[in-house]
Amino acid sequence: MPGGRILFADNDETFRTTRARFLTGYDIVHASSAEEAEQVLQNQWIHLAILDIRMQDDAEEQDVSGLLLAKQDTYRSVPKIMLTGFPNYRDVREALGPLLDGLPPAIDFIAKQDGPEVIVEAVEQAFARYVRINWELDIQSNDRHPITFPSLVMFMETSLEGELLSQRARELEDLFRGLFYDKSQITLGRILWQRMGHVALTVFAFQAGTLPESFVVVFGQHATMLQATQRYQTFAPKTQDKLGTVLNIRKETTHFAVNAYTLVNADLESVQTLADFYKIVPDKLFHTSLEYLFQTSLTAWHQNKKIPENTKTLASLYDERFDSISYNALTEIINILRHQASSLDIYIEHDAEFLKVHIYGQVHTYPDPIRVLQRQPVIEQPVVLFNTPGTLSGDNILTDTSGQIWLTDFADAGLAPLLWNIVALEAIIRFDWTETSDLRALYDMEHSLTASSFSKLDMRDIAPPLRKPVRAIQMIRQHATRLVGAELLPYHIGMLYEAANRLARFNPNAHYPTSEMVRFIHILIAAAMLGEMIQRDQQHPTAGKTPEERGIRIDPDERAVWVDGVRITLRGQSFDLLCDLYNHANQLCTRRDLVERVFKQVYDETDRSQINRLNTAISRLRDQIETDPGHPRYLLTEPGGGYRLTLPK
Repeated sequence: MPGGRILFADNDETFRTTRARFLTGYDIVHASSAEEAEQVLQNQWIHLAILDIRMQDDAEEQDVSGLLLAKQDTYRSVPKIMLTGFPNYRDVREALGPLLDGLPPAIDFIAKQDGPEVIVEAVEQAFARYVRINWELDIQSNDRHPITFPSLVMFMETSLEGELLSQRARELEDLFRGLFYDKSQITLGRILWQRMGHVALTVFAFQAGTLPESFVVVFGQHATMLQATQRYQTFAPKTQDKLGTVLNIRKETTHFAVNAYTLVNADLESVQTLADFYKIVPDKLFHTSLEYLFQTSLTAWHQNKKIPENTKTLASLYDERFDSISYNALTEIINILRHQASSLDIYIEHDAEFLKVHIYGQVHTYPDPIRVLQRQPVIEQPVVLFNTPGTLSGDNILTDTSGQIWLTDFADAGLAPLLWNIVALEAIIRFDWTETSDLRALYDMEHSLTASSFSKLDMRDIAPPLRKPVRAIQMIRQHATRLVGAELLPYHIGMLYEAANRLARFNPNAHYPTSEMVRFIHILIAAAMLGEMIQRDQQHPTAGKTPEERGIRIDPDERAVWVDGVRITLRGQSFDLLCDLYNHANQLCTRRDLVERVFKQVYDETDRSQINRLNTAISRLRDQIETDPGHPRYLLTEPGGGYRLTLPK
């Protein structure tokens, strides 16, 4: 059985060394002052500390330097035994007093006059009751994803090396041995994600006579992990234990802390990150997971609570979230990217106010996206905050083929703008998951995303490799319109900040492969187009549109159709069907009416082919005129076998 490491701190060297000889089987680290003891606690992994209350002057009653060290919150996870040659009631009460969270300053209080057997017994009890490390735990690593504790530490503290790295690795290993104290074996699975000094991996735990258990274990540096835990406990919905991610066990050491989460109804071996899931499954399965995320997971977190933000603008809230954005650095980055673009058959000009893109023999002028951000775009509506799980990514969202979603990163949980998570998801798909190095194809995609109807995208000019992300974006936007309707300026502002945040990660001194350079130039072009949309929306806000612009308008002579002020293309039967419904707007049109007026057939209610043809035509028309065909605003189905085109009067 490995022995534990004990810090023995006392300015009386004779007492310290003689008592330490009785602590056989333990690794004793000596310190003669509070300062030395603190250095040990900072740099070494200590299981238990034995501290003299008076470590400066035994004769000075006011000397409580050891007690002050014991009370430091930084070292609260280390159990401590206090020593003194001059015990008094006040010191005992202060040392053993309870804390609301974590251990008290001391777990035991021993007079130096007591014999060595007292301190030996106190140490044994401390290891049994408070240290609680499973020295016999068999820790295995998945052969396909080999993991070592030094490598895990390097994810959190990249500059460590030598003995300090070894100490931290042992501390992290003991943290896992304590977390799974009642198990006989654990297998470290795969690393799911790493962010801001936090790492998440799957762990499978075994104990004879019980069913195997699986966990998503998130660990990181002590202070930031405690903050993440507090955010989860404060903001997570009460329904988490029924449909989501449940905090099962937590433990901490001096430098690290860990949370073990249980995923409700999950087979952790078949669960995948949303990023991996997106790559391998058909659109339908991916869209099912997105629907669950929006309708179940995020809805539960929002808790139907709207909190008005009266002191900050939407732009300032995004500035706080993306505090790494430096506008001066972005200017330098844009100049580098525009030079790189010329080698990829796209020429970009940039000055103080505009960014010009030369493509397809034409010049497209956009406002400088940096200037748009610096001018802090303003929306007329008050900013509303909702409870959110924090920053979502393709790696910290887990799913499976059933479509259920599990969230795993709560470091930023709390209040955020309504569209925060939805905008982030589109940005991930739009900027991170597009798989092409064809800048012209990416330009066409961005043109469709910014020039088409917001949630009914024109995909005719979209290259085949980009149709999957565009279809996913369309679904995300359909959900956004359910939340905010036609008030889209907040969405575009959020997307511009997402683009700028990615541009800010560009390293001017690094060498990038062509595919990654294309990605950054794509984001720059997207940012310019978004800046143009924001300026246009501010000059012509949706809220100022007339009722006619917010509905449907038809010019039968030109065979032209406008939906919410945006012209769309309808051909053949779809145009004829809409015209008939438009001419009978706000009236019930029966199946008989439509078959006879549009199809020019005698209606036969027993003819299933007529009904199927009409159903198909209605479905196709909804796809073309509704922002969310599953929740139509205009073309409604009426009970009893008819339809109604509902338009503003």
